[in-house]
Amino acid sequence: MMKDYNKALYHEIFVTEEYAMIKQSLAGAKVVFDIGGHVGYFSLWALKQNPELVIHFFEPFPQLLEQAKANLEDFSDQIVFNSFGLAKQAGDYQFFFNPEKTMQSSQTSSFLNSKGQLQTVHCENLNYYLDNHAIDQIDVLKLDIEGMEYEVLSDLSPENRKKIKNLIAEIHILSDLDLQKWNALKSQLSSYFSKADIFPSPYTDKILLVYAQN
Repeated sequence: MMKDYNKALYHEIFVTEEYAMIKQSLAGAKVVFDIGGHVGYFSLWALKQNPELVIHFFEPFPQLLEQAKANLEDFSDQIVFNSFGLAKQAGDYQFFFNPEKTMQSSQTSSFLNSKGQLQTVHCENLNYYLDNHAIDQIDVLKLDIEGMEYEVLSDLSPENRKKIKNLIAEIHILSDLDLQKWNALKSQLSSYFSKADIFPSPYTDKILLVYAQN
């Protein structure tokens, strides 16, 4: 099942090119953040667009991180592999790992992740990471963290928001509370970025893809 699911995910990224709208941004980029890196397909696709990228890769589930390292072995000297996720508060969290559909592993159990198995993972704070690594600019920040996107984006300091030139984020609206968070985030994005485009998911009306640019 996992192999079939990964094949479908590979097709989504490399064949149908879900992220095609950021090709031009990647072509001139130097630093990319892949937050919710999974098994590395987005990073691999991004490196296909621009083999000179430096990528900061974040994946809290060790079984997925090991697959990512194998998939990205040819570019390992250009990638900072981080074995943790991101959250407003640093610490250990109970996440649900879905062994059948690993991309849907998340902090919550929902219709997207009804078969998740509890697993303890570690998360750090993005502001702390940026400051600690002296990151001056993120040319492309890709975010796919199954509902945690609200707290990670909302928690960014004004100084660190300005460092992001292009944001591509999957937005999950799985509850009325999520809808409230999304409405608040939309307002914030319009303040942070000069342009923001919203794309519907071809699979469900509960997921959106946002591409914001400065």
